[in-house]
Amino acid sequence: MIKTTVTINGEVQKALTARKRIVGVIYLIIGVLGICAYIALSVAYDYENIFIPVAFAVLFAIGLLVVVTLKKEVSSAEKAGDVINEYEFYDDYIFAKAIKYGEEIGTSKTFYKDVKKIRTTDDYLFIYITRQSVYPIDLHDITAEEKTAICELIKSHKR
Repeated sequence: MIKTTVTINGEVQKALTARKRIVGVIYLIIGVLGICAYIALSVAYDYENIFIPVAFAVLFAIGLLVVVTLKKEVSSAEKAGDVINEYEFYDDYIFAKAIKYGEEIGTSKTFYKDVKKIRTTDDYLFIYITRQSVYPIDLHDITAEEKTAICELIKSHKR
C-alpha cells in the first residue's frame, strides 16, 4: 500500500488549469491580432467584410472568458482554505479522505478500472476520476518508484 497526502489550494488549481489558461491566452492573442490586422487591411485596401472582425472578436471573447473564469477558480480555491486529501493506494482501488480544519469531511473509494485518465506535470500526478473530478498527487511527496507503481496499478486495471 502506498500512502500520501496533498494540500488542495490555489497552487494545485493553477497546475490543474494551466493548459486551459494557455489556450485562453492564445485565443486572446489571435483575437487581438486578427482585429488589428483587419483594421490595418481595411484602411489600406478599403475592405469591408464584417464576418472577419466578428470572428476574431468571438475568439477574443472566448479567450477572455476562459482566462477570467480560471482566475476566479484559483482565487476561490485560495479563499476556501486548505483541504488536505489523504490517499491510500491498494491493489484494486484508491481510498481518499478529505480533511478540513482537522475534521474528516468526506471519503471515497475509487476502483482503478473507473479512473478516466492520468496526467503528469512537473509537480503533480493528476488522476481523473471523472472529467471534472481529480485526485492530485504532489510528486515531491512520493518517490519515483511510488509514482511508477501508482501508474502501473491504474494501467493494469484498465479495460
